[in-house]
Amino acid sequence: MNYNFRNHENYDFSFTKEDLYKIPLILPHRSIVRDEVSDILKLDQTRLNIRATTNLPGNTVSLLRNSNYYGLTIKGVYNNFHDPNLVFVPLVPNKSTGDVLAWRKNTILSPAIEKFLQFVNEQIQES
Repeated sequence: MNYNFRNHENYDFSFTKEDLYKIPLILPHRSIVRDEVSDILKLDQTRLNIRATTNLPGNTVSLLRNSNYYGLTIKGVYNNFHDPNLVFVPLVPNKSTGDVLAWRKNTILSPAIEKFLQFVNEQIQES
């Protein structure tokens, strides 16, 4: 099975769990992430065609560009590569999660960290 997303400007496509059983996948290496995705989608991990796992999604870009592999990641992971041949296709059902930013209590923060935290706070306020 090969999905062609070359003209993805106006696509209306998503993957279902049955699709995921049929395609060669590159998944996150951390089992906690794979387990959460499996729980959300009610996947049987033993039926998945897992060809590779990775901690660094950027290392898999050439496989995604030049082969018939599909990366299962969160939206935005491959945005830095500015490649029109890499496209995010959502899963059905869609699942949103939250993130946590934590640091040690009573720690003296550098000016760079304080600026970063200010930026994060502004982004949260805008969304």
